[in-house]
Amino acid sequence: MTRHEEQFSCNSSKVRDAERRLAVQHIFIERLRASGRDTRSAEKALEVMRDILRELYCARSQLRRKRVGRKSIPPALRTGKAASRR
Repeated sequence: MTRHEEQFSCNSSKVRDAERRLAVQHIFIERLRASGRDTRSAEKALEVMRDILRELYCARSQLRRKRVGRKSIPPALRTGKAASRR
């Protein structure tokens, strides 16, 4: 597995974990509401989780762009050999 593939795999794992935690937090907030308790601190934590997930999505998007960009470049140019001949 290349370094790029490892980064993408690690990011995907972090995204899945963050999505799971976000879902759990939503359930927790609904339970607090149902019991009539204050949800402000839980909602603040939810916002932090959303920010983290947003950053992970941005990182994933950048990794995908790099992967697509690399595939569109001929192999000889990817290694830098052709660039050194110029």
